[in-house]
Amino acid sequence: MFRSKKFLAGLIICAIAAVALGIAVSSVLGSYTKKPVIEVGGEEISTLYATAGEKDMTEFKTTFEEEGESLVCTYTGVTQEEIREYMEKLTGEEGFTLAEEEEGEYRLEKPAAEEGKTVSVDISLSGAGEAKILWSVS
Repeated sequence: MFRSKKFLAGLIICAIAAVALGIAVSSVLGSYTKKPVIEVGGEEISTLYATAGEKDMTEFKTTFEEEGESLVCTYTGVTQEEIREYMEKLTGEEGFTLAEEEEGEYRLEKPAAEEGKTVSVDISLSGAGEAKILWSVS
């Protein structure tokens, strides 16, 4: 009986930790879905929220490497028109140029404030309305 109480207590602690982790992850994702501007590698870049408003986010990952920093988010429920408006904001107001374009995939670039580095925004839109956006400075 003593062992089963410890086991039950352990299960309860694990369940509480799992719920807390889920809330923390949800909070982090929620904060990024509502940010019109993010900072990557010391550079401020508008997000999709700036033109399309809040979208559901299914992926969020940040990477710090010797070459630079990157942040990737995957959104659902995104239209081609919303991507076009976002790209217009980046090219019209933030100095990006369209470096590559190929069937739902786009790469925009501009020089970073730090000499020799480039700020890039890679956008991929699937037919199902899933948009993956990678912001990077390298």
